[in-house]
Amino acid sequence: MKTLSIDFGSANSLAACTDDQGNIILIRHDGQSASNSDTKHLPSFLAFHPDGSVRSIGQEAKSLAVTHPKEVVWGFKRLLGLPYTYLKEQGELDRFTYDILPDWHDGQCRCAVGKNYTPVELVSIILQKLKKDAEEQAGAPFDSVVLTAPAYFDSSRNSRLKEAARMAGFDRILILAEPVAAAIARNMTIDSSRQITLTCDLGAGTLDISLGMIFRSDDGEVRYETLINTGNTSCGGIDIDYRISRYILDQLTLKEVPADSRGELLQLAEEAKITLSREQEVCLPVDIGGEGRSVTITRDDLTHTCKELLDSFRSQVLAALDQAGYSPDKVDTLILIGGPIILPIFRDLLGDIFSGNARVLRQLDAFYREKEQGMVNRMTATAIGGAMYHTYVSDRCPFGYGFEEIVIRDEEIEYKPEILIPMNAVYPHPGGALQVRYSNGMGLYEFKLIKQVPLAGSASCEYKFVSILKFAVKNAFFTNIVCEMSMNENKELVVRIRNLSRPDESVEYIGADIDPSSEITVQYPIRAKRPKNIQYKAMEVIPPEESTLNGFTEWVVNTLMLSVISSAKENKKPIDRVEPVMKEVISESKRQPVRYQQLFNQAGCLLHNSYSLGMLDPGTKYTLECDLNDWQDQLFTCSFT
Repeated sequence: MKTLSIDFGSANSLAACTDDQGNIILIRHDGQSASNSDTKHLPSFLAFHPDGSVRSIGQEAKSLAVTHPKEVVWGFKRLLGLPYTYLKEQGELDRFTYDILPDWHDGQCRCAVGKNYTPVELVSIILQKLKKDAEEQAGAPFDSVVLTAPAYFDSSRNSRLKEAARMAGFDRILILAEPVAAAIARNMTIDSSRQITLTCDLGAGTLDISLGMIFRSDDGEVRYETLINTGNTSCGGIDIDYRISRYILDQLTLKEVPADSRGELLQLAEEAKITLSREQEVCLPVDIGGEGRSVTITRDDLTHTCKELLDSFRSQVLAALDQAGYSPDKVDTLILIGGPIILPIFRDLLGDIFSGNARVLRQLDAFYREKEQGMVNRMTATAIGGAMYHTYVSDRCPFGYGFEEIVIRDEEIEYKPEILIPMNAVYPHPGGALQVRYSNGMGLYEFKLIKQVPLAGSASCEYKFVSILKFAVKNAFFTNIVCEMSMNENKELVVRIRNLSRPDESVEYIGADIDPSSEITVQYPIRAKRPKNIQYKAMEVIPPEESTLNGFTEWVVNTLMLSVISSAKENKKPIDRVEPVMKEVISESKRQPVRYQQLFNQAGCLLHNSYSLGMLDPGTKYTLECDLNDWQDQLFTCSFT
């Protein structure tokens, strides 16, 4: 089985693999030269016909972005796995020239270009193109992929990338942090001494900072151990272009740009950015708003315009060093990756941070004089590192994960975070368990999954509510429930909820935060009056009527299961990964009397995991989820005495 390495970027994508002799080759596209010295990047641009069918991919699509701004999509990596409301509140949607609409099925967004596409579907089209070109060049199929992703992507966004790779036809998918891949690719003599390496990856869409150690072990293998990953998923070349475009409008005394000129304006901004990487100033001929004028932009103007981005860059670098307990003078090697990083404004910033480190200053001088021999190539390192993934890598997750814990004190109830996977944990991580120390009397529990997010420039953090997982038990007063959480080797959360009093009552979720409707910041602790159903007073669980049980069982077997099977066939997805759950569903449905609590658990698990694995589309998942919630209201009721 051949493995393809893909560096999927917001602006450009690159694929690499090894040949039969173990040499790394870059995949070319659409008539590109076979010489490895030439660029092999595929622009991450898609052009569409008015009916929504794909018109072109790559360079041809990018060339249409100026004349057809509403029919060419780009930068959609920035939209991946994020709720529409969050993107709108952060001003992200203002950066794009095409229409972006809310997806009412899952709270995400859809790109409207003749028809509506999810970001996952758009990513999959790019990945399919890279896979097809690689197979034509190598003369062999690629079923396995190492897909690089920003180190600061969370479990939800990594899961979306995996879903896109599955849609593109890959069976085995590994996620590798982009700056870690770049560090692996470094072309330097590595011995047994541990070299402290700081990688700054500034791409079109994101900023990633990774601090780690690289060395050669006793067995001769090169090893990389990550110490800290930090970053900002809203700091990249797209943001620089946007700020330059706003500067141009300010010089023209225009508040807004006509819709048909937005593509032209962004192209001018990109040209200005590229020119300012070589020259002290640029003079742009601008014909927007019906008046032809010229606008001059200097490097000082660029520094002032991008001050917020530069401050974020500085804070992320210093945060990585501070959290690992190192000062800038302790860094042995600085690796710079990405297109925008070549701008002198970042050279000046890094020169200031490392002013006392002669080693790094020499590396900076060589890099910005573009004498990168013996150094990492900033444009190809990530894809090449993915192709070298046999190197031992120890990576870390920048976020913490856990549950909201409930503590009862007399007539008061307190909600507080219980973190089971700490921030900066090495993955795979065994995680931990939360013991549920209360009974809600109804037999249906809801567990709130939360994410712990570090705050750059400080030792503190904030907590965000991610999603709710449900669990039902047969006897509400005979429970000993534990919630176990771990993280697998592919940066996916694995959650298992069990009733230790009844071994047959358990459920497992993989990629448990894959479908967050939003990420809401929560200020803990929260104190409130004890809810009526969480108390010592007597209550009576009202069992559902037989007709309700029969209807629910019929829905699970004839609607839920058949929907999963038919959708899996339609999407060409094997069902083997959910077969164990389906067998349990069938077994539970045949029991007399029906254990509706466990059947409810397994139905929820089947629904969630099928969607997580790409078997269900968002619309079908939403409809089935609404149905399951309706059944929940009919199955779980109680009265108080």
